[in-house]
Amino acid sequence: MSLPPLAPHASRPSRWRPLIYAVLAAWLVVTVALGAILLARHELAMPVPPKTDPVLAAAVVARADAEAWTAIHVLYPVCPCARRIVARLKARTLVPGVRERVVLVAATPDPTLAGDLAARGFVVEHVLPAELGRGWHIEATPLLIVAAPGGEPRYVGGYARRKQGPAVEDTEIIAAMRAAASHQTLPVFGCATSRRLARAVDPLDLASWR
Repeated sequence: MSLPPLAPHASRPSRWRPLIYAVLAAWLVVTVALGAILLARHELAMPVPPKTDPVLAAAVVARADAEAWTAIHVLYPVCPCARRIVARLKARTLVPGVRERVVLVAATPDPTLAGDLAARGFVVEHVLPAELGRGWHIEATPLLIVAAPGGEPRYVGGYARRKQGPAVEDTEIIAAMRAAASHQTLPVFGCATSRRLARAVDPLDLASWR
């Protein structure tokens, strides 16, 4: 007994197949693009101005002690990496013999946070993100600056060797600079503070989706 012939439409390719392929291809492109953006935001090191940058040097000299070493912690409190450094500073004492300042980058000052840090002995300053770019040439934080007496920057870099690394090396870096010892300049893993850099690493503004 022979089987009945197939219906005429069964042997023809589905008219929806090209559309399905197009949707899958678009989904793949979007997924790869989002993955690359998330990698840039969370894993890649941020740019750091050189120690010889005249704008950065002038900002540091204006805040440095003439006779003592100065450490400047530049922090953007909305950034999880910067909040980790804030918690670290609030939990430790000042480095003896070093003037330590905290530059809080925010559109609106946080008096509670500033008060908590001041209570630990830090000199606290509030800076708008745009001012940080113009007046410091800094576009990302958390950033540590260590300056010799008089204000010459000796270290401009990050706090840890990898993203969310367990060891925050601020006190070790300060000690090495004071002892004229070598210390690797650590990368800055954190968040962009300038619009230019934010657009470069997060063109889809994924940070605002949190």
